[in-house]
Amino acid sequence: AGKGGVKDFVYLANTVALQRRDIRPQYSLFKNVSMSGKEKNVYDFRMVSKDNKVVKGLVAFPKGKKGIPVMLTLVPVENMKENPLADFTAPAEMAEMVLYLSGRGNGEEYFKNILTDVILGVDFIAQRAEIDQKKIYTQGEGMGAACSFVASALDERVAVSFVATPDFSAFTENFSVESIARKVKVPVLFGIGLQDKTSRIQDAFAIYNKVSNEKEYFIFPALPSVERNKWKYIRDTFIIRLAD
Repeated sequence: AGKGGVKDFVYLANTVALQRRDIRPQYSLFKNVSMSGKEKNVYDFRMVSKDNKVVKGLVAFPKGKKGIPVMLTLVPVENMKENPLADFTAPAEMAEMVLYLSGRGNGEEYFKNILTDVILGVDFIAQRAEIDQKKIYTQGEGMGAACSFVASALDERVAVSFVATPDFSAFTENFSVESIARKVKVPVLFGIGLQDKTSRIQDAFAIYNKVSNEKEYFIFPALPSVERNKWKYIRDTFIIRLAD
């Protein structure tokens, strides 16, 4: 554990692993007819997690595709009214999974539960025949970005992490993000907005600089959420370069 009650990566990894071991999740998919189309089938996703908590989301599979990458988008449940398949659309050749982060408990318990749900979500998508298990990517904005980053340290199945305007503020009250950053062994792309009042650029770089693996950053004059098309282009170009 770290100083002053702030816990390190080893503590977080061990507690999440122990909690994951004791949960027998229940998964279900229901076809969303209104969102499905000629190119993709879209499903409403439900997962019964710890304490019978129902975690919701969306899954989209390109028709007739097998062994393809998947983009797992992490969205705080308070943003659930947004259409993530419009806001966070993955490249057409990818499958998509959106997981609504639904916290319960306080302090470290809150984040331990959310991160356990993320790992359970990876468990589900990794076992699908449509998915290339070596190409599971995570992304998010704000607190979702922080969870994308931390999940890439906790779960070796995460191949790339996309981190847009990360909000680590509540997380750092309980865990040492610097110790977590040192355990990130996958490529990471940070998007940071100069006008972002939630995620200060110096705080984001303090964490970014601790990552020793392949990494890049892009600084937006405004917020990545405002410049979604530019962020998608930068993200997709990053993916293409990784494949070269």
